[in-house]
Amino acid sequence: INLSPGRNVALKQPTTQTSNYSVSIYHASNAVDGITNWNFCTHTNGESAPMWTLFFKSTVTVASYTIYNRVDSADPSGSLLKRLKGFILTTFDPNHKIVQNYTDTETSALDVYDVLSTEPWTQVSKVQITATYKSPYSILTLCEVEIFGDSVCSRDPLTYGRDCEYNCSCDVHGEKCFVSTGNCPSGCKAGYYGQGCNKICDAGYFGIDCRNQCSICSGQCDGEDGNCTSCATIGKKLPYCKE
Repeated sequence: INLSPGRNVALKQPTTQTSNYSVSIYHASNAVDGITNWNFCTHTNGESAPMWTLFFKSTVTVASYTIYNRVDSADPSGSLLKRLKGFILTTFDPNHKIVQNYTDTETSALDVYDVLSTEPWTQVSKVQITATYKSPYSILTLCEVEIFGDSVCSRDPLTYGRDCEYNCSCDVHGEKCFVSTGNCPSGCKAGYYGQGCNKICDAGYFGIDCRNQCSICSGQCDGEDGNCTSCATIGKKLPYCKE
């Protein structure tokens, strides 16, 4: 069985780095722009321990990390790749306590690094990557950092979405919807359907997930309870026009 590691929760999140290389295009945000090409990397000045930091807008759980090194066709010796050798990846929970502290031990620099989370159920609020390789000083370049996991949304109110920006709308009161989609285990509350339960029932349907078809009404029935405002056939009685 293959379990999904989740989505890339790092994409477009706020980032900083301890310094910026003199050429202004190598911003810290380049590591979370979705582009792995070497033309769109971060780049610090030479320092003793340059650091890149990502701050999650809302806490997440993490399954794995993928770090793209700078692979440059104009660097056949791999001197740019070596900058990432021995890097340290540190993650923190919302209380600033270290969750994971990983140090690269590969004998040679890699194009792409994959790091598994040792605490996949622990909430993470911040990720730091520090360069340690000195030649004669350290420079940190990251072409992309992908972090696979999912948001941890609040229960009061119940929310979902990349940054927990949407409210759940489940049939069962107090039920938590799925963080990525907003869908509910019990179905959408009466009168609504669709991903995120944010679509009002189409004409002629009502109830949980809009699964029920209205009786013979002269107008649209109520999306929640199926009640008709009037009956199309004389002799039928409200609210369902069945008798």
